[in-house]
Amino acid sequence: MTSIDTRLAAIHRAQARHMSFLRALERSTQHRYAICATKSAR
Repeated sequence: MTSIDTRLAAIHRAQARHMSFLRALERSTQHRYAICATKSAR
């Protein structure tokens, strides 16, 4: 089973606190996502 999580706004905000304004702005415009894959038990 694979799921794709695109709700990373909270993580982006936390990371942006440690970046320059321009770097944080650039990062916020990128399309980022996390993929979680699990092996099904058969």
